[in-house]
Formats: sequence, C-alpha cells, structure tokens
Amino acid sequence: MCLFSVPVLAGQSDSDLNYEKGKYYALKYQYDLAKPLLKKAADGGNANAMLRYAFLINVQHGQFLAPNAFVYMEKAAENGNEWAMMSLADSSYSGLSKKEASKWRDKLDAKLKPYLEQGDKDAYYIMSQVEFDDHHEKWLSKAAEAGSSKGMTELADYYLDDGWFILPGSREKKIKELRDAAFKLGNSQAI
Repeated sequence: MCLFSVPVLAGQSDSDLNYEKGKYYALKYQYDLAKPLLKKAADGGNANAMLRYAFLINVQHGQFLAPNAFVYMEKAAENGNEWAMMSLADSSYSGLSKKEASKWRDKLDAKLKPYLEQGDKDAYYIMSQVEFDDHHEKWLSKAAEAGSSKGMTELADYYLDDGWFILPGSREKKIKELRDAAFKLGNSQAI
C-alpha cells in the first residue's frame, strides 16, 4: 500500500528523495516520520535537508537553536543555504556573538549581491526577512514588483496596519491588487 507518491526524476539522488519525503511528512506535522528521512538527506549533503532538520529539532526541543540543531544549521549555511545563513546572522536566534553573526551576514550579503543586482525576486524576498526592522517594506515592495507571490502576500499583510496612503480607499485597493496577483501566481495564502 502506498501512502503517498513523490515523483522520482531521473538522476535524483537518494539524498534528494529522502529530503522530498521528509519534507512531505514535516509539512503534515508527522515529525517522527520526517526526522529520520531528513537526517539521512542532511547527512547525504542536502543543504535544504540540513536546514529543515535543524528546524525540526528546534520544534521538538522547544528552543530557538538547540545545540545539535546548530550543527546542522551551520552545515547548511556552509553549503550555501541562504535561509541558514540568515538564521545564523541573527545573534538573538543563533546565540552567536555579534562578531560571529556579522560574519554570516557578510557571507549572505556577498551571496545575494549578484542576484539583487539582477532583480531576483527570491533575493529581494530574503532581504525583506533579513532587514525586517529597517527596510522591510522596501524589500517586500521590490520582491512584489519582481513577481514574488510571497512578497505580494506579505506586503498586503503589511499594508493592513502600516504604510502611507493618501486617497481614501487606496489602501484597500492596493491590498486587493496584491492578493489577487499573488493568488494568480499560485499562492493559496493570498486568499
């Protein structure tokens, strides 16, 4: 009996298959099934699995960055995962010193720079999360303009409480435009 099917693509490694299966279970909150698959994938070199496995450890331990999760978070960052770099760059989350955290921020900035120069929607969205306090709206706007459905949805949420709108009704109109555009791009959270 097959519980689910994950499309197997020619040339897909065992690590990638374990990651897809583990991610599936993690998204269904079936952590006991997800954890061994994600660990196998992480130990096999899959940077996305390393990050997801670290987050899963944290969920189960109920703390920001459990020591054994830190090892996988750091491996993911060393393997180029931007979200892991972003997590380590936040010293309040990672527990790293400001100096260590700033080294990860510098690596993240260096990795994102060419993508930002090309107008990459995902790079803009990542920056909106990194610059959450200072330039959040600016980066979300760029992400939305570049076609990021996540950026559109989060910008619409931001405009529910913040942002300057001069004409009456223009706030609601902008929120509706952003949500409609995000939904058309397949983001079901935009509803």
